Amino acid sequence: MEKESFKYYAFISYSHKDKKVAQKLHKRLRSYHLPSKLTQSHPELPKKLGSIFLDEAALVAKDGSLTESLRGYLDDSKFLILICSPDSAKSPYVNDEVEYFMKIGRRKNIIPLIISGLPHSKDLDVECFVPALLELPRELEPLGIDVKTYGERDSFLRVIATALGLDLEYFISIEDRERMRKAVIFTLAAALSVIGGVLLIFQWKQRLYDGEIQYYRGLGYYTTLDYAQAIEWYEKSAANGNALAQYSLGGIYYEGLGVEQSYSKAMEWYKKAADNGNASAQCSIGYMYKEGLGVEQDYAQARKWYEEASAIGDAKAQYSLGEMFYEGLGVERDEAKAMEWFEKAGNNGDFETQKKLSEVYEKAAANGNVSAQYNLGDMYYKGRGVESDYDIGRQWYEMAAANGHASAQYNVGRIYEEGERVDQDYEIAMAWYEEAAAQGNASAQCAIGRMYYEGLGVERDYETAMEWFEEALANGSVEARYYVGRMYYFGNGVERDYSKAMEWYQKAASDGNLPAQHSIGQMYENGEGVKQDYAKAMEWYQKASDNRYAPAQLSIGSMYYEGKGIEKNEIKAEEWYQKANHNSYSGTRRILDEMYEKAAIEGNILAQCHIGERYYRGGGGIEQDYDKAMEWYKKAEANGNASAQASIGHMYCFGAGVEQDYAKAMEWYQKAVSNGDVQAQNLIAQLYENGWGVEKDYAKAMEWYQKAAAKGSSVAQFSIGFLYYEGNGVEKNYSKAAEWFKKAAVQGNMWAQTALVQMYEEGLGVKKDAIEAQKWIDKSTIR
Repeated sequence: MEKESFKYYAFISYSHKDKKVAQKLHKRLRSYHLPSKLTQSHPELPKKLGSIFLDEAALVAKDGSLTESLRGYLDDSKFLILICSPDSAKSPYVNDEVEYFMKIGRRKNIIPLIISGLPHSKDLDVECFVPALLELPRELEPLGIDVKTYGERDSFLRVIATALGLDLEYFISIEDRERMRKAVIFTLAAALSVIGGVLLIFQWKQRLYDGEIQYYRGLGYYTTLDYAQAIEWYEKSAANGNALAQYSLGGIYYEGLGVEQSYSKAMEWYKKAADNGNASAQCSIGYMYKEGLGVEQDYAQARKWYEEASAIGDAKAQYSLGEMFYEGLGVERDEAKAMEWFEKAGNNGDFETQKKLSEVYEKAAANGNVSAQYNLGDMYYKGRGVESDYDIGRQWYEMAAANGHASAQYNVGRIYEEGERVDQDYEIAMAWYEEAAAQGNASAQCAIGRMYYEGLGVERDYETAMEWFEEALANGSVEARYYVGRMYYFGNGVERDYSKAMEWYQKAASDGNLPAQHSIGQMYENGEGVKQDYAKAMEWYQKASDNRYAPAQLSIGSMYYEGKGIEKNEIKAEEWYQKANHNSYSGTRRILDEMYEKAAIEGNILAQCHIGERYYRGGGGIEQDYDKAMEWYKKAEANGNASAQASIGHMYCFGAGVEQDYAKAMEWYQKAVSNGDVQAQNLIAQLYENGWGVEKDYAKAMEWYQKAAAKGSSVAQFSIGFLYYEGNGVEKNYSKAAEWFKKAAVQGNMWAQTALVQMYEEGLGVKKDAIEAQKWIDKSTIR
């Protein structure tokens, strides 16, 4: 079983005075599903974000420091959503969480959500950023999402879009991006006009006849509680065969929203939607038969409709079927069948469905149902339907394991092998793997083989490893195919045979094993057992990379760096290195670091610079070590790497592992500039702008920003605009500020795009234009 990158997609950091906001955001994030057509067209995206950690208790030590437990939750979180307010800005606990998250190398993954106050305010009662953010150079500071500017709904979308690396258009599109975007803008504008009496800022340029668009227009009115208009548009859409509109009309009559409540009319519309394949409608019909709402109670009919919806994958219907078997409603009571349906629902369900399941599992588990004990462990461990809690999850896994559940035994073994919130113990891991393996669990059999292969807690023994891999192969293990291929590739316990290695790698790769796909790419790149073919190597690397396998992304970066089969391109190489670094997790971090170090020792300058950065930032299994960072930066800079020279300048500028020395920082920045580093020009400009080690001199700052801007630096263009906006060293000039902000904004600079929103909204240096402001609001979601 391949380990996920992080246990939590995000950690919500907040002051407990903002608890209600945090809880509301937590609930929305946990239950939100991406539009199905978006995930179909972009299979790399998750259907939902997954687990979101919310600290409901004060997990701080008595001395006010972060506990080991809380640091563990931060380590396990991909993003940190920071709820910003004057209260959170004053909270030492929130500040410590942000500082720690930056320390482990995830500064770029901080998403500030501003609910009140202003960042960089001179008034401490208004300031909403914690000191850890304020101490960052402005170009490194994460861009805040201001709820007052964007509204609650758009701010929520921006948080999602940021976390997934999407722009707003992608996020709301289903099939036709432009039509969908207009529909959602209409929804927002209609909401604003009802709630705040704000005039619509969007004029429709064409009438909307298409059923899907009519549905979304109806949805716009529905969200603003204008049921009469919603019904009108839903009926137009339903007449065009739109199943969602038909289902929505069923819901309106079922609830009696703006119409007289009528189960018979609800059933009429639900059946139309059901005939069009709408699973939610089928499930609703099943519920009405089960409860006898508008029809005579009929469990057989209820089961029939639930089964239809379940066949399409509707989690609520699957849960309802489980409930019928669990309670013996119209069927003989069958707890085993109930658990089967509950498991299906748990795999497909939203948070609310999973929450109901957890309640059922709690009762069944307490009564000794082993399957329920395992499923409950899985829910706590993965945070599905309950707040994630590794310790409780492990306890339920262990209870199920002790009662003979093979998958639970494997999971307990994995937890101890990897040391997930327990002391790593290979002996305990092996004992549980053996219990599961004896029951034919292929994952456990492969795990035992891997432990003998790598010598984890046992003496390395390739012969025994192969025996276990063969056992796992007989039970269908894809991972075992990869390891057998690896044994033939390296000649571990068998005669080295590239053709057999390729054969086994191909078998594993055909079933989606990412390490195998990457290994095939390496064999084509190096010409091992096959004719050297860079194009085929790139093809295989790309397959693994499409699923965010970091080692493959690093290999693509190396191909660009060395110009293998493609034109040498260090910029693209760096882009791929960054992707690899961003997507790495404990399962690939070690492999990735080994690959970087090998490339660095062989003289790959970008790899040397990257390793320096890894030691500079720390985290991900590497302890922060400024001495080692400096050592690797100096190797890279000796080969003329300007980025490494700028990084050494940073270390002197901020006193990281060396005595703070602005003069030396300037010296290294100058070296970087002489080697063509544009960012170093910006850094020199900042020294002059802030008066760090030199007399504050806006004229010199402008001079250096102009040099960087001439080379296309959007940071410099924004900074020049900001000098004109504030009137620092130049006469305040909003029109010139807007001119420079536009130059930066068209390159995707987020600060500039956000600045233009304000300028068009307030008419600063430009003609006041709400539509143009909206345009930059949309663009500013792009990452």
